Amino acid sequence: MKWFQRACAAAAVIIGSLSAGSASASYQATATTNVNFRSGPGTNYQTIGTVPRGARVTVYNCTQNYNWCDINFSGQRGWMSGKYLAYAGGGTYYGQPLYSSGIYIGLPLIRHNYPIYRPRPPHRPPGYRPPGYRPPGYRPPGNRPPGVRPPKPTHPIARPPGNRPGARPPGGRPPGARPPSYRPRPGARPSQRPSGGRGGSGGRGGGRRR
Repeated sequence: MKWFQRACAAAAVIIGSLSAGSASASYQATATTNVNFRSGPGTNYQTIGTVPRGARVTVYNCTQNYNWCDINFSGQRGWMSGKYLAYAGGGTYYGQPLYSSGIYIGLPLIRHNYPIYRPRPPHRPPGYRPPGYRPPGYRPPGNRPPGVRPPKPTHPIARPPGNRPGARPPGGRPPGARPPSYRPRPGARPSQRPSGGRGGSGGRGGGRRR
């Protein structure tokens, strides 16, 4: 009976050590097609990047049935669909999909407390300014602040020649003026009488005295 208890205790120690080793172990896999990897295990999570076909990733663990796997690609952690991953380690299961070979290679499963990752911020050199950046207080040329009016001119406003009120255009005639070649029609009466009346020297009563 004692030997049986000792055997069970030894088996428990061995299983515990193997579980701890599997939890901290990592596995190599390759992408079978161009596929996105996300911040969490599901298509409703944010896309972090794309793993190209044939690229190698490091796999740490997967969800149930190896549907989604926690990976590392080029230093960025994320979640990738397990059906697009093939085992890249040595042995019998090389090149086999993880959803069918994961249980045989000892790839651990995670059932809760899934880690959620964030994309790394893009690298910005010192002093970088994005396109269209405007410093605080910047105003484009010609933009006056509210309430500021342009200054009034100190000299009189000059008008171009011929644009004065009442000015005649070149060669123009005043109203009622007749051209030099004008001749009245026969029998037409002049519009105005001469200054001398009937009693003048040129009238009927202005005859010569004898």
